Amino acid sequence: WAAVLAVSVALAIQALFFGDGGILAFGANAFNMAIVMPLIASGIYRLITSGSQPSERRMVVGSAVAGYISLNVAALLTAIEFGIQPLLFRAPDGAPLYAPYGLEVAVPAMMIGHLLIAGPAEALLTAFAVMYLLRTNPHLLRAQRQLVPQAPAVGLRWLWGAIAALVVLVPLGLLASETAWGEWNPADPLDWPLPFVPEGLRSLAGIWSAPLPDYTIHFLGEGPTEVAIAYVLSAAVGVAILGGLGYLVERLLSRRDRAGSSG
Repeated sequence: WAAVLAVSVALAIQALFFGDGGILAFGANAFNMAIVMPLIASGIYRLITSGSQPSERRMVVGSAVAGYISLNVAALLTAIEFGIQPLLFRAPDGAPLYAPYGLEVAVPAMMIGHLLIAGPAEALLTAFAVMYLLRTNPHLLRAQRQLVPQAPAVGLRWLWGAIAALVVLVPLGLLASETAWGEWNPADPLDWPLPFVPEGLRSLAGIWSAPLPDYTIHFLGEGPTEVAIAYVLSAAVGVAILGGLGYLVERLLSRRDRAGSSG
């Protein structure tokens, strides 16, 4: 359930502040990535690590398998949601209003990349995260319904160091090219000479103007160095927003607990 809240907040911040994912698509994105994906991952992980004292190897393998399967289930749901739109939403002349491609295109387009590349990457990252927790705070992984003890200071130092490294390494996504893997690639499919742009997409394109659209800062310019700097600053802004929200929630919960104990 913590993952449901965390991913939902991250998706909301992406949509509101960076225009990534879209305001109107937030419900579908949250359902696929913040509800279905973590719940399936949790179920698979619990199934693989069932028993009184699962070994560390089983915990790492279970997390990797859970990450791979849950990511691909979420991708399949997304592909289906794309693929059925031409059947559900059509203009009077029969043209699709939103996603123009049917299931025969949407499912292979989503699943090939996720099954072969994104899925294995998710499995590796999840396994490394579990290995990190086993090193720094194993009680967190082994806790079921009891209170989780506070992480040792060294664990927090490693955590903040990892976050800082991720912020600095964010511009690596700009090195990729071509669509699907290219980060905001100029050859975006919407810029291709398609026979038409779906009217529904056209009419809703300007419904929300994000402060840092596509992780860019316009006054910095559009050169490679400026774009990389904008990416780092956007990542720092995202971390600051998440950290601020976490601090606010912690303060509110602490105040509630103090009020309950004094009452």
